[in-house]
Amino acid sequence: MNNPPPNAVTPVFHNLYDISCEWHRIAEKFPKRDRYTLGERIFTEFISGLSAITRAQYSTHTQKLPHLFTASQHINTAVILIRMCNTLELLPDKRYFAIAKIVTDIGKQIGGWIRDIQNHR
Repeated sequence: MNNPPPNAVTPVFHNLYDISCEWHRIAEKFPKRDRYTLGERIFTEFISGLSAITRAQYSTHTQKLPHLFTASQHINTAVILIRMCNTLELLPDKRYFAIAKIVTDIGKQIGGWIRDIQNHR
């Protein structure tokens, strides 16, 4: 059952939502030990990032930054853990580079949002 996220959300939310769903499918194929450590931890970081983005979307202009910084931290942690999956040969290089690019782009989108708010203070 594919239920898309609500339409009233930002593109960064959609991108993070999509990669979270994709990661869930990827991590299901990990060996059991890694699925419940690295795989689940990365998924949790993505979900925490989604939660922070949602809070930022519905916050006033002056209250957005703490939520965006939190989202950025979760994405940065996910990038490190995804790299570890590649190092441990849980993710083939081709898949790793594709996922890393998407997650890095999400981080750039959040960073752009942060800069935009900081410039309009």
